Amino acid sequence: MKNILLQAAAGTGIGSLVYFTIVIAVIVVLFVVFRNLILWYYKLDVIVSNQQKQIEQNNKIIDQQGIIIDGLVAIKNSVEGKITEGI
Repeated sequence: MKNILLQAAAGTGIGSLVYFTIVIAVIVVLFVVFRNLILWYYKLDVIVSNQQKQIEQNNKIIDQQGIIIDGLVAIKNSVEGKITEGI
C-alpha cells in the first residue's frame, strides 16, 4: 500500500494529477459532510440563530433607552430654563 501511494505521488503526467484532484475532492466533501453533522449534533446553527435574535433585541432596547435619555435631557433643560428665568 505504501508503495502504491509513493508511486502515485511520485508519478508525473495526467494520471497523478487526476488522482490528486480526486483525493482533494473527496477530502473537501468529507469535510463539508462532517462539518454539517457536527453543527447539527451540537445544535450550533440554532445557538447562532438565537444569539443573532438576542443581538437584535438588545439593539432595539439600546435605541429605546437613547430615546428616553434624550427626552429626560430635554425635560431637564426646560426645567433649568424656567428656573433661570424666574431668578
